[in-house]
Amino acid sequence: RLEVLARVSVLVFDKTGTLTHGKPEVVGAEIHGDEARVLAAVGALEAKSEHPVGRALLAYAKSKGGEPGAPLVVEGFRAEVGAGAEGRVDGERVLVGTARFLEAAGVDVAAFAAHVEDGAKAGRTPVLVAIGGRAVAWFALSDTPKSEARAAIDALRELGVTSVMASGDVAASAAAISKELGIDDVRAGLRPTDKAKEVSELRASGKVVGFVGDGVNDAAALASADVGVAMG
Repeated sequence: RLEVLARVSVLVFDKTGTLTHGKPEVVGAEIHGDEARVLAAVGALEAKSEHPVGRALLAYAKSKGGEPGAPLVVEGFRAEVGAGAEGRVDGERVLVGTARFLEAAGVDVAAFAAHVEDGAKAGRTPVLVAIGGRAVAWFALSDTPKSEARAAIDALRELGVTSVMASGDVAASAAAISKELGIDDVRAGLRPTDKAKEVSELRASGKVVGFVGDGVNDAAALASADVGVAMG
C-alpha cells in the first residue's frame, strides 16, 4: 500500500475530524416556541448519539438548562450517517439533522431557509430540529480546521497531488472551508455511499486515488480507493 500511496494523483479528504478538529460548537441558534422544551428534547435525543454534532448539541442544551427534572424517555432512536437522527421523545417524534433529512420526513423547513443559507456561506454547519412534524429550531455549528491542514494541502500540490474534499455539509459551507484550506475541488452534500461512488468515478477516469477519513463512517470510501488512510 505504501508503494501505491507514492503513485497517488488525487487525494480525497473527509472533512470532520480529518481536515477539522472534529469538535464542533454551536455558534448560533434560533428556537421557535418553548425553548426549554425544545432544548430538553434535543438533549434527550442527542444523548443517544456518538456523532460530534450530536455531542455539540447536547453540550449546548445542557449549557442553556435544557435538562428536564426527570429524564425524558427516548424510544426508537435511529441515526442516519451524514444526515441526522430521530426518535420518539416522550411519545413525540423528534428529528435533528440536515434540511434534506427533515424534508424527506415531510417537514417544511422554509421558516429557517434564510438562516441555513447565510450560515452555510459563513462556513457554518446548519442543523434543524422538528418536533411533531414541525420545524422548531435552527443551530449553526462551527468546526475549526486543524492548524496543519493548509500546509499539508499546499505540500501535496507541490508534489503534483490534487486535493478533493468530500463532505456531508451543504455546498456553501463546504465551499467556505475548502477555500480557507486551499482545496482544489470540493464535493458536498454527500452521504458515505456517495463518497465511495465519487472515489470509484475518479478511479474510473484513470486517476490513482487515495482517501483519508474516518475509519467507521468512511469505511466504504476507504475500501473503494486505491489506498485508504484512516485517521486514528
